[in-house]
Amino acid sequence: MALIDLETLEDGAILEADLCIVGAGAAGIAIARHFIGSGVQVLLLEGGDWDSTSESQAIYEGTFGTRYQDDAYEEQYLSIGRLRYFGGTTNHWAGWCRPMTPMDLEARPWVAHSGWPISWDELEPWFEPAGEVLGVNPLQEPETWEGSARPLLELEPRRLTTRIFTFSDPIRMGEEYGEELLDSDEVSVVVDASVTDLVSGQELGFRTLAGRSFTARVRFTVLACGGIENARLLLANGLGGDACGRFFMDHPHIRPTGDLVLAGGDLERFDLYAQRSFDPLCGCKASGLLALPEAVIRKEQLLDAVLMLRDLGEVELGATGRAARSVAESWDGPGLAGYGMVLAEMAPNPDSRITLLDETDALGLPRVRLDWKLQQRDAQSILRTLERMSLALGAEGVGRLQIGMGEARPWAELRGGHHHIGTTRMSESPDDGVVDADGQLWDLDGLYLAGSSVFPTSGACNPTLTIVALALRLADHLEQRLP
Repeated sequence: MALIDLETLEDGAILEADLCIVGAGAAGIAIARHFIGSGVQVLLLEGGDWDSTSESQAIYEGTFGTRYQDDAYEEQYLSIGRLRYFGGTTNHWAGWCRPMTPMDLEARPWVAHSGWPISWDELEPWFEPAGEVLGVNPLQEPETWEGSARPLLELEPRRLTTRIFTFSDPIRMGEEYGEELLDSDEVSVVVDASVTDLVSGQELGFRTLAGRSFTARVRFTVLACGGIENARLLLANGLGGDACGRFFMDHPHIRPTGDLVLAGGDLERFDLYAQRSFDPLCGCKASGLLALPEAVIRKEQLLDAVLMLRDLGEVELGATGRAARSVAESWDGPGLAGYGMVLAEMAPNPDSRITLLDETDALGLPRVRLDWKLQQRDAQSILRTLERMSLALGAEGVGRLQIGMGEARPWAELRGGHHHIGTTRMSESPDDGVVDADGQLWDLDGLYLAGSSVFPTSGACNPTLTIVALALRLADHLEQRLP
């Protein structure tokens, strides 16, 4: 089809298609592309415009109700992590990619509310095509890394292991795929089209920032608006049940987690861990992060976490603070100094949630209040993970880690990854979730959700690759339901 200019339509006009996708971010664009050449007519509605505007971005303003950090950071949390224009948050995405692990999908007895209603065998085949969409090779594992010019550290696998992350260029999906969508015979793109009314899975109302209203009539609808807006739309329309808005997760980033001194002054030994750079072995940029082996995580009943090695340079006593001096002074011989930063999984918590405020935005929708509630369990798991890593680094002769996080003030250096996960989780029954294993809303036939809002758990990896993998799986499901 083409671009539909709402200015050329009468107020109250009705647009018809087979499928309506709400949100032109990573998930929405991935689904829309799937139907190019299929004959299925797709309406792709983007609430923002082709470029960012302050008026559109203001729709995301709300209240961050939990005080972990300075007021300035928390006041911006709801708006700075998301971009409201064509391409969505891929417009400032850093490109981090890694598949979730089979353990992430399990119902782990020591992690309350864990377990996905789909198996690893159902999800794993979609990671490779998701990598193609994102321009990255997502399936590198340590055992396949032999032959790289950037070697792995030689580690006792029962103590410590390497998780390899690969990096998209990164692709800005609006720029990368916008022309392809506009040139297709199936996809009609509409910008400045904010959905406000979910009448059914077959009918929805949307409006412009100038106040003009329209209706879409379709066979199926997919909400792909992100981990906060998906829940907001459902809550504002009285949908989703008690679980809607609950189980909000982000990845706690503790920085600095602790000061590091690594053995030897040879930066090449740690090149894979110290920087993300192109590696011919995988055909894209890659970097190694440290993690505990799965057997240790299970035995200790921990949440997952990875440790990034940051700002490595030759040791200069006093250059990186008192803690680094004390570590360096205990080191015999040359070394590299830096710090570690943890990216951690948090346990699903029904009290970590999104609710609606009385205040409304320019579209008339209630603004959100986000209470991001971390638990003592989360802090204890990170601290124990760091203790095990510190012991392993010393035992392996790799270096020293002086932990800078403690039980008294565990979240003193907390930042989130702006990975908005949960809030409309998939589940095996409507009693403990919002959508079924295919992403369809339990209480409204024909309305599907896409994106990280449907993740029951977060794992310890950035969500974009899994978002696209699940989006492609959903597109395949919808294609089977459409003629």
